[in-house]
Amino acid sequence: MSYIEAMSSGTAVLSSPNDGAKYVLDDGKYGVIADDADFTRCLLELLSVPKWRNRLASAGRQRAGEFSWRSVGACHQPIYRESMGV
Repeated sequence: MSYIEAMSSGTAVLSSPNDGAKYVLDDGKYGVIADDADFTRCLLELLSVPKWRNRLASAGRQRAGEFSWRSVGACHQPIYRESMGV
């Protein structure tokens, strides 16, 4: 949730590689995924290149909307209904 919360507030996201980040950030389309060796360099670039940071922040806001409670509920509701036999 922290990635989505950051993106919804207009913050560019920098993450280490993990399944959650890869999914939410769409393999780096909506934020930066950097391994340990590149993490500091990527952080410094995000802080010093406002155009890049702002582009990621804007794209992230849009992506975060895909994880609203309404959107997530709509995706899961058919699965719950099916599992309950409704």
